[in-house]
Amino acid sequence: PVGRGGAPLPCHFGNVAVLASFVSVMQARCFAPAATQQTEAHVVQLSLTNRRGPPPASAHRVAFVYYDATRPPSVFNVAPEYADVALRTPLSVRGENYAPRAALSCMYSEYGEYVRTGSTYSEFKVLGVVPASFVDVGHVRCDSPLVQAGTEFEQVSVRVTTDGATYSESSAEFTYFTSPEITEVT
Repeated sequence: PVGRGGAPLPCHFGNVAVLASFVSVMQARCFAPAATQQTEAHVVQLSLTNRRGPPPASAHRVAFVYYDATRPPSVFNVAPEYADVALRTPLSVRGENYAPRAALSCMYSEYGEYVRTGSTYSEFKVLGVVPASFVDVGHVRCDSPLVQAGTEFEQVSVRVTTDGATYSESSAEFTYFTSPEITEVT
C-alpha cells in the first residue's frame, strides 16, 4: 500500500503502525491492528503520515477506541443523584467498556427491576431510553427522561447499551423529586 507518488502511507494506532491504502487525496483506508493491551476498553491516538517512522509531533491525531464488543458495558455510578421529574437533567454515567457507537444509549427503569441481558429476560417497566454522548471508555452523558408528576416511584435505575439490544447488568440509581409548588403567599 502506497500513497500518491509511491510514498508509504502508515497509519499509527498509538505506537503500532500499519500500512494504509490510498483511496483519494482526501481519504485513506486503514485496518486497525489487534489491541495490544488487555481486553479492557481503551483509547489510542490514530494518525496518518506520508513518510516512514513515527509521526511528527505536529501530526493531526484523533482518538480511536478499542472495546470488547462481546460483553455489555458496566455502570458504576451516576451524577447527579437527583433529578426533577419535570426537567431533562444532564447525567454523567461512569462505568466501563463504553464505545462511541450510534446505538449508545441510557435506559431508565423502575429501581430494583431487571432488564434483558444476553438471553435472560425479566419483567421491568422502562421509563425511557435516550441517546448517550460518548466522553471516554468509562464515561457517557445522557439526559434523564421526563416523567409525569405524581408518578409512584422515586428511585430509578440507569443502564447503558452500546449495541441497542444488550444493556449493562449493573446499574446506578438516582432519585426523582417533584419541585415544590407555591400556591399562596401571605
